Amino acid sequence: MEELIGKTISRYKILALLGEGGMGAVFKAHDVTLQRDVAFKIMHPHFARQGDFKERFLLEARAAARLDHPSIVQVYDFGQANGMLYIVMEFIPGDNLGKMLQDLRTQNKWIDVQEAVNLVRLVSEALHYAHGHGILHRDIKPGNVMIEPVEADVLPYRPVLTDLGLAKLAGSAGLTQEGSSMGTPAYMSPEQALGEDLDSRSDVYSLGVLLFELVTGRLPFPARTISEAIRYHTQEIPPSPRSILPALPEMLEKVILCSLEKNRDKRYKNAADFAAALKTVLPAGESSTPTEATPLGTSISLITQYQQSLAAGRGQSVLQEFAAPADRSQNKIQVLFANKTTQAVPMKANGLVIGREDDSDIVVKSSKVSRHHTRIDFDGTRYQVVDLNSTNGTYLGGSRLLPGVPEEWEPEKVLQVGDAYMRLLLADKKAAASVIRSDGTNVDAGQVYTSPGEGRVGIALETQQLSVIPGQTVNIPAVMVNQGQIVDHFKVSVDGIPGQWIKSLPPVTQLMPGMQQGVVIVIQPPRDPQSRAGRYSITVRTASQTAKDQVAETRASLTVMPYLEYSSDMHPQRLRTNAPGKITLQNKSNVQETFALGWKDRADEIIFEPAQARLSVPAGQSAVAEFRAKPKQKILLGGEKIHPFAVQIQTSQESPQTLNGEVVSRAILPAWIIPVLLSLCVIASLAGFFVYRGINDRAEATTQATYAQATQVFIAAVSTQQSASQTVGSVQSAKQETEQAGTAIAGTKQALALTPGPTDTPTVTPTATTTETPTPTMTQPPQDGNSLNCDGTFQRFRITDAGSLGKTISIDNHVDSTWLTVFTISSGDPMERQFGDDVGLYTFGECQQLVVIPFLINRIMELAIYEWNGSGLTQVFYKDGEYATWTHEENGFVFEKAVYKFNEPACCPCYREAIEYTWNGEEFVEGAAVLNPTFTGTPPLECTSKLLPLVTLRVFIPTATP
Repeated sequence: MEELIGKTISRYKILALLGEGGMGAVFKAHDVTLQRDVAFKIMHPHFARQGDFKERFLLEARAAARLDHPSIVQVYDFGQANGMLYIVMEFIPGDNLGKMLQDLRTQNKWIDVQEAVNLVRLVSEALHYAHGHGILHRDIKPGNVMIEPVEADVLPYRPVLTDLGLAKLAGSAGLTQEGSSMGTPAYMSPEQALGEDLDSRSDVYSLGVLLFELVTGRLPFPARTISEAIRYHTQEIPPSPRSILPALPEMLEKVILCSLEKNRDKRYKNAADFAAALKTVLPAGESSTPTEATPLGTSISLITQYQQSLAAGRGQSVLQEFAAPADRSQNKIQVLFANKTTQAVPMKANGLVIGREDDSDIVVKSSKVSRHHTRIDFDGTRYQVVDLNSTNGTYLGGSRLLPGVPEEWEPEKVLQVGDAYMRLLLADKKAAASVIRSDGTNVDAGQVYTSPGEGRVGIALETQQLSVIPGQTVNIPAVMVNQGQIVDHFKVSVDGIPGQWIKSLPPVTQLMPGMQQGVVIVIQPPRDPQSRAGRYSITVRTASQTAKDQVAETRASLTVMPYLEYSSDMHPQRLRTNAPGKITLQNKSNVQETFALGWKDRADEIIFEPAQARLSVPAGQSAVAEFRAKPKQKILLGGEKIHPFAVQIQTSQESPQTLNGEVVSRAILPAWIIPVLLSLCVIASLAGFFVYRGINDRAEATTQATYAQATQVFIAAVSTQQSASQTVGSVQSAKQETEQAGTAIAGTKQALALTPGPTDTPTVTPTATTTETPTPTMTQPPQDGNSLNCDGTFQRFRITDAGSLGKTISIDNHVDSTWLTVFTISSGDPMERQFGDDVGLYTFGECQQLVVIPFLINRIMELAIYEWNGSGLTQVFYKDGEYATWTHEENGFVFEKAVYKFNEPACCPCYREAIEYTWNGEEFVEGAAVLNPTFTGTPPLECTSKLLPLVTLRVFIPTATP
């Protein structure tokens, strides 16, 4: 749209193009009616042809025009003319915040934390005002923030928001390219990236991104496209600001991260709350004086950078705004005031002073100018400028001067004091007439420099401000003039930059008197770290080949732009646990660069020390970051495990690089230990089994021999007792036969004594016999036990294998330590099988019931209950295969322990579960299932675990003999 420059649209004369974007272009224009400069934004013509867009544009512009806030750019006018939609806004000179931040990075400077917080706080308050009027910004970024040199709160300037509401128009118009007004990927909220409905919290997120960038010097996410914006803003966790700038207050970090919550419900509910939180973290009354808390090398205020942007923005082009001097007979300083008027002030021998006070030699009435701002000195050969410790500084050639330090003033450099610009006019410089540029336009006479003395040589540069990216070329067009009276040859040379940067110089040129020739000097700094970024003052000379003292020279400023290029390497790529690893960074760019390193693994199994790191690497140099890694949890058993991880390297400009590596961890116990241990266990088990079997076989043989001997003794004792009883009965009379028989029976039972001998073998001695009988002896059976009596005493009992008689149950009568046989089962009786190897004796109720319960016969649970009938046991219940449910009608039986039921067939030794049943006095009650209970007794050989324990119930034996 540059073709519009010089034209008038409506009442606005287009002066210069300020910038162009996805929706249109912004021009500097002049309101011929109100006589003021304005910012004139024109939409691209194809938008005006969209009827719905035109209606929305006018609606948004009308809403924006109603806003009246000092930190929101004022909308003066809007409309349509010549088929173009336009909006007229307040003109704010200088660069936007985005351009100033870019320049600060180039200079390795940054604003301090306090100033950044206060700036964002003021922008938040302005946004809250706009939200209250129903307007969302949708595209908050540094490029949409201007700086106005008016004190606001604690800042020496006021941030001003631009382009309110235009992002919504861009979205409705279908603009999706990067840089369009629908939103900038790096600053989008998650919901904006996903295309969801927006509210004020979306702008709060974008403000959080802006604050993150201002306090750390980098963006939280390097998103450049919509797809990257969706991935970063909806999935990735922002880095900790304190990991980048450790001096950052912890509370400020919490505020930043709260504003960057991906769930909008967790953010500040509006911009006012965000501003209040910032005011709490950093009270508004605190000074914004720069501190050491800056992410880059040197701290600087934005007002300083703003002043520089004003000078750099106009640059040497401001010289074209000076009126041509009428008199060049003496050295003069030409002043261009803010109202476009000029004044030529002759130079004094003792110098002159520039300031706001009337006693100054050059008076500049402006609030930006100190009372005595700057002094100009002349030593007879050169001019020097000295800043007198002014408030807003003195700028020479776009650079701020150090207070009290003289700086040589070269004629091609513009001097800026406040809003006034000055140039130095030297009398010994003779201007050539009608010097013409390559485009056919005349060169200002003040820009043509001639040789001293005769002035035979003249030279002029078509431009004094040049810039180049290393590796690329830039042309310096110049015009040589033969101002002598003879034919001469002229040679061009360049100083101020390395010779290898000069790709080509014009050849020696012959010129007739009064003739001029355009030439081109080609400059190409190599793409090498030695081509350091910055400004270079170069001198272009033209020398006569016939008169060596006739040399004309002029100067220009060459800005070498920064570029970023680096390489990274990780060694080793496979690390052992806690072994050191190294990341080597080689900065191949021409500026110092800060690299942010972050380690992570997808499985989140690794601890990295450190988790993050920052390295500032000068241009052309390298640096090494060392780290260690270890698993969060050690593996108990197994072999080696590979843990992949990645190192992300982030810079302020380029997309991040990623290095991949692996951490190898080992288990505490190697995998081969299990089979070795199992083999040892099997060997030990087999050895134990054979030892046990040998001991058990020997014990069983001994027991059987003892039982056989005891049985024979017991049979002999019983036979003797019966013979004695028959003899006594035969000598009694018939009348006393019954009583004597009863007495004989009682006496016989009492006289039967099983008295332990020296070898713990009881002897049987009959006392009521008519003839002496040898006393039988028997070996004590191995199966003894105790049962609790009703009176609290214990009743000893034993079970004896009586050989052919079967099995006998005996109890201690507690009278004379003799054993009394209470029950005998003949050999071969079916009941004999039910005693098995474990027999329990029980009584219930009032000590009247004797119960015998054998268990686990051939791996089948059996339950038998017997009742004492006065002379023996009578079986009253029998059940096998599982638990028994039985109720005794006369006496309430109360079991002290539970009975279990197998849920697996009895033939299977390793069952899955058992169910517990408890006797409640009337019946068994089903309880909880017991999963795989552990057998505590001696299990069958087929099953080494998971068998139900044998249930042994306590019984009561009556103290008195029945």
